[in-house]
Amino acid sequence: RPGPGFCHIPSDRGVEWYHQLTAEKLMTRYVKGFPVREWHQTRPRNEALDCRVYALAALKIVNPSFKRAAERLLQIDRQPMPVREKEIAPEESLDSATDTVHVKRPKKVARKRGGWVKNW
Repeated sequence: RPGPGFCHIPSDRGVEWYHQLTAEKLMTRYVKGFPVREWHQTRPRNEALDCRVYALAALKIVNPSFKRAAERLLQIDRQPMPVREKEIAPEESLDSATDTVHVKRPKKVARKRGGWVKNW
C-alpha cells in the first residue's frame, strides 16, 4: 500500500533499471574476529542505485519542511494569478515607457580558498 516509509517508483521503469537498483549486496566478513559489513557489486552497472542514494543524501542534507511547503502551495493555489503580457524573470525589470527589459547582473561572490569540501 503506498504511503510513508515505502519506496515510490514510477511505473515507466524498465527491467534494466530494477537490475541496476539491486546491483549491490551487503556482505559480512570478519577482520581479526570482528564483523565488518561491506557492499559488493553483483552487476556491472548500478547507476540507478547511485542516483537514488545521492538523491536521498541530498534530501537529508537539505532537510526541507514538507508541511510548510504544502501550506505554501495551498496559499499559491488560492491567490489569483496576475495577467502579464510578457513573463519577466525575478532578476529583470521592465521599463514600461520603452518596453525594454533591464537585467541586473549578479554580485560577485568572494571565493574561499580550498573549495567547498574543505569548508563544509
